[in-house]
Amino acid sequence: MLFFKKYLERYKESCLIERYFLTIAILILATLNVFAEDCQKTPDQILAEMQSIANSTSRKWQTTNGFYDREFILDKESADYAKLKNSCARKISDSKLAKCFENMDRFIDQLEKVKSPHHANGFLLNDQEYKGSRSKANFELPKELMNGIPANYQEIAKANNWIFYEYSSSLVVGAGDSKRRLLFVVEEAPLAKWIQFTLPDQWPQNIGQEKMVDIISIDSSRSKAAPLVSYIEYSKEESANWESVNSKCLKCHANGLRPLRPARGSEGAHNTSYYELNAKISKYSGKYDIRPLLHNEDFGPAFGASQKCTSCHSNSLILKTNYGQIHGGYSKDALYSKMVRELQMPPGVLARSQYSDLSKALSQFSDLKADEKKGFRQIKSLSAPEVLQFMIDNKKISTALYEKAKDQLDQAIAEAKANYEMLIENYKIELSEWLSGSDNKQCKIKGQVHAKPNRASH
Repeated sequence: MLFFKKYLERYKESCLIERYFLTIAILILATLNVFAEDCQKTPDQILAEMQSIANSTSRKWQTTNGFYDREFILDKESADYAKLKNSCARKISDSKLAKCFENMDRFIDQLEKVKSPHHANGFLLNDQEYKGSRSKANFELPKELMNGIPANYQEIAKANNWIFYEYSSSLVVGAGDSKRRLLFVVEEAPLAKWIQFTLPDQWPQNIGQEKMVDIISIDSSRSKAAPLVSYIEYSKEESANWESVNSKCLKCHANGLRPLRPARGSEGAHNTSYYELNAKISKYSGKYDIRPLLHNEDFGPAFGASQKCTSCHSNSLILKTNYGQIHGGYSKDALYSKMVRELQMPPGVLARSQYSDLSKALSQFSDLKADEKKGFRQIKSLSAPEVLQFMIDNKKISTALYEKAKDQLDQAIAEAKANYEMLIENYKIELSEWLSGSDNKQCKIKGQVHAKPNRASH
């Protein structure tokens, strides 16, 4: 409207020829203005259409593996949303509904940025900006590990006061379809680097021939500011030298370091305990600045609020134990693995009395000596059912204990699946309400009753 008024003022002062062109411009602007404000919808109808777009978005999240999934495409929803905002801009403003659109604005803006070209890592910063925003030291391997893992790595770790820990991932497959890992923790102030190699088959016979390594670094050099977290992955699968590859680390590490959850009984060479290692991770988790890479709060509400997941997973800096907020960009495959395949989440799920025999059988496996677990590492899925089967096949537990544990395992998995499905359904509701702004009383449609999230059974 401001431009329209300026054209009218200029028209009064212009010559004949200039008036001709100004007349055409005014007609075009007037036409556009009519179309832009031609909104016949009531405020409740505007909110209802907004709710429909939000519902469609949350349903797409439910049927994909999260916001970073290639199948999570919002072309239609984004177009419908832009059309609604543009065609009813004046009515939205006059009805004081602008606040109802703030969450969707933030969500779409961030989603379009992190999935656009030159944002291969899934960050708000493009790939070039990301590399330039950190010192090179954040991305460098120590000289002792530049050519892979040396045969005397344990001596090197001892001399440099490094931590090392060998284990198998319960979910993530790396180079060569391997889940075997060797983690180094290198702390040289102000940097703390968590360097994890994917180990090839037949390792350590082929030590030094590793094809993949990932680094998460925590930079505490900024005085009075939260430490920065950085990610990088290197590969030798197509080259003799380490080459950085694009990897959307935020799908599983939305807040940097996460607690280590090795597959049961997979621990190998190490110079620290699992508990000490996770205590060190807790020292950093949720304490650093992720915002230059991603605004977690712009990807929706914290995941699992109705199941109390937010007691450990949130953006709050006052929680004693905080592993950062989980949002809709997090891999649902990883979530399913933690809750159902591994029965590791929520914490203590197998500590209840009804699972005492199952817990006993799994504990006995963990207590086996390394040579007694020989051959188990070759199993691709190191989950509770495979552990239990291994124990009975190798006569490490009695048939009576196996049968009781198997019954309890079936019960635990059925309960875990139900809780997982409830968690997903609840978040679909919570995400839709957040996107549509209907978590704000001002944005609720009169007389509409919203579905309420359910509570988990545990």
